[in-house]
Amino acid sequence: MNQQSWAIICFAYGLGLVSTGFLRPLLLTSSQLSLLWGSLALIWLLLGGVGAFLLPRVWRSGPSWGAWLLAGGIGAIAVFYLQLRTPQPSPQDISTLLDNPPNGIELTGQIINPPQPNRNNRIRFNLQVQEVAGYPDLRGKVYATLPLLEGTGLVPQQTVTLTGRIYAPPPAQNPGGFDFQAYLARQGIFTGFTGRLAAEPGEQPWGWWQLRQRIIRSQVRWLGSESGSLLSSMVLGRRAVDLSPAVRDSFLPVGLAHTLAASGFHVSLLLGLVLVFTRSWGAKMRFYVGGGVLLFYLGLTGLQPSAMRAVVMGLGVLLGLVSDRQVKPLGLLLVTATGLLIFNPLWIWDLGFQLSFLATLGLLVTTPAITRRLDILPLKIATLLAVPIAASLWTFPLLIYQFKTLPLYSLLVNLTTTPLISLISLGGMISGALSLIFPLLGSATAWLLSPFLAFLIQLVQGVLNLPLSTWNIGKIALWQLLLCYGAWVFIWCSSLGRRRWGMVGGSAFALLVLPLWYNHATLLQVSVLAAAPQPVVVIQQQDKVTLLHGGNNNTANYAILPFFREQGLNHINLALALPFENALESGWTEISDSLKVRHLFHSSPDKETLLEQLKLGRFTPLQTGQQLKLDSLTLEVLSLDPTGLQFQVGSLRWLLMMGATDEVEQLPESDVLIWGASYGRLHQRQLSSRILAQVKPKAVILSQRFVDPQMRAQLEQLQIPVYLTGEVGAVQWTPRRGLESFVQEIGLH
Repeated sequence: MNQQSWAIICFAYGLGLVSTGFLRPLLLTSSQLSLLWGSLALIWLLLGGVGAFLLPRVWRSGPSWGAWLLAGGIGAIAVFYLQLRTPQPSPQDISTLLDNPPNGIELTGQIINPPQPNRNNRIRFNLQVQEVAGYPDLRGKVYATLPLLEGTGLVPQQTVTLTGRIYAPPPAQNPGGFDFQAYLARQGIFTGFTGRLAAEPGEQPWGWWQLRQRIIRSQVRWLGSESGSLLSSMVLGRRAVDLSPAVRDSFLPVGLAHTLAASGFHVSLLLGLVLVFTRSWGAKMRFYVGGGVLLFYLGLTGLQPSAMRAVVMGLGVLLGLVSDRQVKPLGLLLVTATGLLIFNPLWIWDLGFQLSFLATLGLLVTTPAITRRLDILPLKIATLLAVPIAASLWTFPLLIYQFKTLPLYSLLVNLTTTPLISLISLGGMISGALSLIFPLLGSATAWLLSPFLAFLIQLVQGVLNLPLSTWNIGKIALWQLLLCYGAWVFIWCSSLGRRRWGMVGGSAFALLVLPLWYNHATLLQVSVLAAAPQPVVVIQQQDKVTLLHGGNNNTANYAILPFFREQGLNHINLALALPFENALESGWTEISDSLKVRHLFHSSPDKETLLEQLKLGRFTPLQTGQQLKLDSLTLEVLSLDPTGLQFQVGSLRWLLMMGATDEVEQLPESDVLIWGASYGRLHQRQLSSRILAQVKPKAVILSQRFVDPQMRAQLEQLQIPVYLTGEVGAVQWTPRRGLESFVQEIGLH
């Protein structure tokens, strides 16, 4: 077979893996999923047969019919191979205890990855379980968290004994929420563990972590924690460095997340540095030295997909130098990606791998065309500008698909900071190399970069403070993403596409935007987010958005803001800040930092403290009996402490209650009752028979995980559908589909 045929087969393998993405969102039983996996493989075989029959007649100079038939078979094999490699819990996995978890458990195991602090200031790491007290046959992996003081100082491959409790990692409970369960499952982890050290940890074994720590400590010594850890992340990647969440999260919205990942950018700088220092050496010696440096760098960063892809391609370039043959970059990229995906097909869903591959592809196929269109500029400047533009064109669709946001200033930031980031990264690599030999010299070299690091941090913060620094786009479907990249490939491969690149690119953009615009123009929806113990309600009437209750900081960061990104919402027309236990922990601070709140009504008992934190324009106190109107929405305040609100959306009357209230003698009848707890009134957190008798709801949404057995029996007797957001996730209503839970499980639990 010729090179075209091999390229088609490699593409078929990759696309076969990607096609399984259509099955990922489906909530089906294992037997149903197996049937769909088999059906998908059959589709690939049929496509191979159709391609073998038709394509050689149309593309006469292309691959033979046998190559197309083989490509279809490879696509089918890829589907089965991914299913085979997808981790599943074994009968001896520790997750079997989750059916009836013990109150406490002691386990011994070996730490797999570098322990790092999470957002709750606990040390997190993956643990390979070697022994479970009382259960000698159980093994597996757990995601473990320990108190900060106990977990600090632990290292990979160290043996520890822990005591605590196990739990089932939660799936996504709200639209746009992070699916922690699926994230761990892809790593073969089905159990979470929280606890403490039960004994002194074992001896610290030798490993790459010692070299990483030597570099990090040297760079932090005179730069400080923030700048030093940032420099180390720009050299080793954030997965190998304890980088604060605040710094890490600030680089993503401005489009500089790639600078904190070990990728082709870092490997190209390192390889260029090696080739400069060895330019007078022989070809074989340059290959051995360069290859050794690249493999050593891979050991420092860990087996990250993006770093492996970059290192393998770097080795290919070095091999071309030794053999005195011109390396075809596209072929090398395709072979590298295929080889890595054979090694671990699950990397097809690793965002770092995806972005690394697409950015490199964009640089190879799009940079020359952009450089030609910038021919009015000097060649070096044109190339310098073309590189970030090409990479952005190929990564933006995937970033929108993954994060549902568009960093509006990303391209400008990348254009202006590329020289600065190159200087910092190059200096950091030199500092890291010196740190391994003489730490003080490495610290001194890192200290010279302090003004550049300070400027970069200030620049990122300044961009974040600009209006509309990020724009929520909303969720796009996988088919939209694939069509968008199909347009990019058409421009790259077809002369017609290159001549009509503006029309093709505009059509791809329309495919992304028009469905989102139509959804906003026609949507009528009520969403009750899973945010116990107090419910959060979002009412969408076309482009008018109402938010009832902001919750606490975690509710805002992990439920409300992800939901707004998923829906493509950037403002709140009407907001109600309902009573909360502690105004300092209110989620309105995070909400007002990310969204434009046009009118806020508040009933906070500590309103001065709350309002001082918010960057809002208008504040209005809520009063009992007050009516608020927004287009067709009319909201009536029945009581404030505890909260009682009634509103009508579409044909349904809704009643939001946060605890029973004595201020309203007779509650109005409503179609849907939303019930949540009232802070400070523990005896009023349960739904009562009196409330049910007065309201006479047709459906009840409880912002909790469990329901009182007596109330359960009464609701079953009345045949009232009940949705427990703690079990079934968010509950959404639309006129066409009625009430639906996010995880499609309805009933009492």
